[in-house]
Amino acid sequence: MASTIDKPFKTYEEQIQILESRNVIIEDRDDAIRQLKEFSYYTLVNGYKDTFFSVPGTDSFRPGTRFDELLTLHLIDLSINSIIMKYILALENALKTRISYIVASRFGTEFNDIPQNTNTSNDYLSPLNYSQNGNHRSITNSFVNKVKRDINWKRNHPNDCRSEAVAHYLRVHNHLPPWILMTELTFYQATEWYRILKQPEKEIINDEFLSGFSNVSSS
Repeated sequence: MASTIDKPFKTYEEQIQILESRNVIIEDRDDAIRQLKEFSYYTLVNGYKDTFFSVPGTDSFRPGTRFDELLTLHLIDLSINSIIMKYILALENALKTRISYIVASRFGTEFNDIPQNTNTSNDYLSPLNYSQNGNHRSITNSFVNKVKRDINWKRNHPNDCRSEAVAHYLRVHNHLPPWILMTELTFYQATEWYRILKQPEKEIINDEFLSGFSNVSSS
């Protein structure tokens, strides 16, 4: 015996009827359907059912709630998220750029695939270039080894690269400079790279960020 699904498909007209049954006032049905096509019922309605619009303990909204209010709330959310994402991306790019610059200027642009390479002259990812204090040694080795294993794999499988720049360098060039490698790394991996830097390198990066904030606040 087939079980009855509790969330069956509903047409846009049926979704409108459900909204009206839950106290939502829809002044322009055609426009409401257009918005449901753009944002979906779940996004507009279920996403805000626990806000001040909803009646606690029920699936209904407070009498007088308008569909336009749900739509406006969602558009505000989108705008705020866009602003936050914009500055997160800017922060990510700034951090990656500063790490790449300090690493290249201090440790060079050569990359050696050997995981535990102790020759710092030809490998900017040699563990000895980074913090070895306390448990930082294991954190440093873990980060370096993971990045090198990943690049070793992608050297033979360049199509697996996230970054076309890294794929190009692995195919064409004889080394992988830090500013190119950085394009392959996530924001989290960039913060891990920052974490293993020695204090003098960290302080240079921190001072640059603080200087940038001071310039913004004084402008």
